[in-house]
Amino acid sequence: MAKQAPTENSRFIKLCTGSAAECFAELDALPTGLSEKEAEKRLAEFGKNEIASGKKKNFWADMLERFSSPLVVQLLVIALVSAIIGESLSSIIVGVMILLSVGLSYILDQRSNQEVEALGKRVQSRTYVLRDGAETEIKMSEVVPGDIVLLQAGAIVPADVRIISCKDFFVSESALTRESMPVEKSAAVPAGKNMTTLELPNACFMGSSVTSGTAKALVIHTGTKTVFGSLSQKLGEKREETSFDKGIRSFTWLMIRSCSCLSAWYLPL
Repeated sequence: MAKQAPTENSRFIKLCTGSAAECFAELDALPTGLSEKEAEKRLAEFGKNEIASGKKKNFWADMLERFSSPLVVQLLVIALVSAIIGESLSSIIVGVMILLSVGLSYILDQRSNQEVEALGKRVQSRTYVLRDGAETEIKMSEVVPGDIVLLQAGAIVPADVRIISCKDFFVSESALTRESMPVEKSAAVPAGKNMTTLELPNACFMGSSVTSGTAKALVIHTGTKTVFGSLSQKLGEKREETSFDKGIRSFTWLMIRSCSCLSAWYLPL
């Protein structure tokens, strides 16, 4: 799993291993929650509590990537060679196969993306926070550092938080650790040293879900500064080429060279 930047990671651990008073002072927060005015100010400063989303490609960039696929390149070469040696029917058939493959994959991907975007617009995840001392329901995207969030069974943890108080509180962190069993959390300051972020017993992370109990927690990190956000950002970066990818590319070019040599030998005949 991707690690957070050292400064963010060490700061989070420091705030979770110190006293609650020190944590509130560092975040300039109060046990009664932020005021609406202060929350709006912090939302403008820190941005929305959303993870990074991948950049959308335009039509031509998408087509270029699809046609640069090793399999498509190989089929294009076969169609070209077939046309050169006079096999017009074979060339047309292979060309139609390429257009159907690329066209259908593009249409299906576009439909899937549109449905996901439409669903995301209809479903707005919400959470409960303390604002001006009163319990208020807001969108998760509006949660800011210093907010006091109220968590109960079935709720999704909206950000990286430190637990202030809780009762019989268990959280599923399978989205981050792949562990299926719920983890018990407490408000007690951990006694051990040299703990990693995910080992902190008094911390919960964005993407986790509450399986039982209730808790009151102080928001420390939101958006891309969360563990889940940094992981999503890392996954959104360009994927490194694997040995399998290199092997497929090498095999494709071998086939292309072979086709070229065979066609060069066949043409004089």
